[in-house]
Amino acid sequence: EARTSYEQALALDPMLAPALAKLADGAAKNGDARTGRDLADRALAIDPREPTALCAMATIDIEGRDGISAEARMTALLKTAVKGDDRTRAFTLLGDALDRQDRPHEAFTAYTRAQRNFRSIYTKALSPTADRPSHRSFIETIAQQVRDAGIRPRATAEDQGSDPVAGAATRHVFLLGYPRSGTTLVENVLASAPDVIALEERDTLVDTDEVLVANDGTMPALDTLEPARLQAFRTAYWQRVTAMAGGVVGKTFVDMNPFNGIKLPIIARRFPAVKNLIMRRDPRD
Repeated sequence: EARTSYEQALALDPMLAPALAKLADGAAKNGDARTGRDLADRALAIDPREPTALCAMATIDIEGRDGISAEARMTALLKTAVKGDDRTRAFTLLGDALDRQDRPHEAFTAYTRAQRNFRSIYTKALSPTADRPSHRSFIETIAQQVRDAGIRPRATAEDQGSDPVAGAATRHVFLLGYPRSGTTLVENVLASAPDVIALEERDTLVDTDEVLVANDGTMPALDTLEPARLQAFRTAYWQRVTAMAGGVVGKTFVDMNPFNGIKLPIIARRFPAVKNLIMRRDPRD
């Protein structure tokens, strides 16, 4: 749809360099190097400093393992008055070009400058406020509540709910961990085993977000939640799982979502017998 709009713009004005550049960028991202270069050349013939066209050329260079040419293009672009998101992207592509040349320390510096520029553009939109704290403080608030609550005794039959939950799996596993820690790989391995059904990064705990966690990370006293309410949460959970994954009765169900890690206190209260499998991997890997 974007390509169609840019083509319509060019039909009205064939000398519209930004539209040619956007078409070149789309071709570059889709791996069509020949079309991308042709369109970028046309855009740069009109405006030699067109930032998107230069970025499209750099993208094609990097994909073609020509880090030197990409570096030269981005270095020249960054010496101009290029601003905003175009400047962020230029620093990012410069980092890619340097990395392609096996110059990781210089690449890291370029990526750092890209991040710094990004923050300078969006500081107002991204800065924490009283009603929208930082994600770190959100997690720290939850962690402090858990520490204050003390260690809960092991699950009892009463904790499980007096009545069995319709649609529940025989075995229940939450697969957690930081993003890029290997959760998807492990989920795929587990899902290949007989009688195992897995969901990858689906919001099965959406009702938790709406009821049990406030925007600042505060939660109600979980140990005082009424059994009936916990049972209702469990029922809603398994209904949602069935809608997303199909029937899981008699199976082992693996709920894989790295971001559920901050919900471990709630998971423990709602599903006392669940297995929590937490992936740990050095993020530099």
